[in-house]
Amino acid sequence: MARSKLNQGDIRTALELLETLEKEHPGEENLIRVKGQALYWSKDFNVMRAYFRNSLKTYPNLYWARLDYGRILYELNDWNESREILKESLKINPHEPETNQKLAELNYWKGGSPKKSYDYLDEILIPFPDNELANTLKREIRTGTSPYLSVGSGYFSDSQPLQFVNLSTTGNFYQSAIFQPGFSAEFRSYSSGIALQIAQATNKFSIPKTNTSLLLRGGMAKSSVWESFSFTYGAEFRQKIPKNLELSLSADQEAYFFTLASLVDPIIPMSFRTSFGRESGNSWTGKISWQNTIFEDQNTVNTLGAWLLVPILKQAAFRIDFGYSLNFSNSKEVRFSEELPIRNTPKNTEIGAVIPGLYTPYFTPINQQVHGALGKVAINFSENIALSLTGNYGFSAKIDNPNMIFFGSTGMNPNAPISKKDISLVLVETSYTPLDFKAVINWEISPKSAFLLTYAYQKTIFFDSNSINLNYNFRIWNDQ
Repeated sequence: MARSKLNQGDIRTALELLETLEKEHPGEENLIRVKGQALYWSKDFNVMRAYFRNSLKTYPNLYWARLDYGRILYELNDWNESREILKESLKINPHEPETNQKLAELNYWKGGSPKKSYDYLDEILIPFPDNELANTLKREIRTGTSPYLSVGSGYFSDSQPLQFVNLSTTGNFYQSAIFQPGFSAEFRSYSSGIALQIAQATNKFSIPKTNTSLLLRGGMAKSSVWESFSFTYGAEFRQKIPKNLELSLSADQEAYFFTLASLVDPIIPMSFRTSFGRESGNSWTGKISWQNTIFEDQNTVNTLGAWLLVPILKQAAFRIDFGYSLNFSNSKEVRFSEELPIRNTPKNTEIGAVIPGLYTPYFTPINQQVHGALGKVAINFSENIALSLTGNYGFSAKIDNPNMIFFGSTGMNPNAPISKKDISLVLVETSYTPLDFKAVINWEISPKSAFLLTYAYQKTIFFDSNSINLNYNFRIWNDQ
């Protein structure tokens, strides 16, 4: 009768009947299970917890009531107590499939050792090798925690001119939520004869229940013309929140390799970054970000950026997104000077002539504003082959462009070289049309491995560049 009332939604009457019965039959397991269910359905979770705890303390051999309580705590996302209750149930019945399944899930979700989850799942799969739930979870854990390696090679060229070929490798070796070591290494060979070596070690700490992570990194950079290594280090905090949103904060002392001068003399600025948004979702994607880079000469470069994409066509194998991007960049001081040696002479150089110059030792945008039309096309040719095309066209862009202007005179010797004191830096507001384009082909050979081919073109006020990279990504696991 109590069960019937409970199924009809009359929780109060069911509880009254159960309390009367419990006085006559204390410790009766089926009665405790139904009353615990009634308290759970009443949503009085504190009373429900107190009732189960007291009952299990008084009658410790109640296996099914203990399992029910573990199930309820599991549903309430009370992972810690649920795991302890289920472990106690496992001592009574070590081969019970549901208990082992839930303990395997809880261990994985809390960031425990994958081997521990496999041990729980083997209690199910050894006698029942076709168990779908256990096999699905085992595949998920294996894919998410197996050692990951990537090897690749590429070519980069820009109009400074700066050209190099590179070899790179990265890897991650998940052990637990608080021990996820990784590494990256890259070798670059420049057309100028300079070689670069870049290496970094990382460890990621995660709190799965709160979707929080902290990534620590440390490494080195070395140019073949530097006298010694330059050390790099940093930390990145990430917090995921509902609807795929994520907050990121980071601080890094990092090597700067974007100018010709940076290859000859080490430039190791400190960069602070923050971003908020999401990069995946069925409706919209977007992000707002800020970066402050402090160079060793105490000059700073600040960048504020944002972008938004919304789908305008969604099909199973085809998707088009369109949106808007903006970028504001500014530097405390400009780093632009005449190109040495100065080839012009007063005899053939008029007052007001522009002397060739270059950014050195790093780029310093002054009052740069870019408004862009952003687009993305994603095509799934098959289950294993996908193409992604992303473009950002700067329909309105301007910057205070630096120019080195000659304001000297011929003097007594018209053939004398131009003196630096006769050259002044003048900022001229300049409009231009930047462009970014990126194409990525992902070929998933198997669940373990994939090829990734990437081409990128960039047109900026500073230079135009092309790059192409081919990577082979794979995971290591044993199917036996």
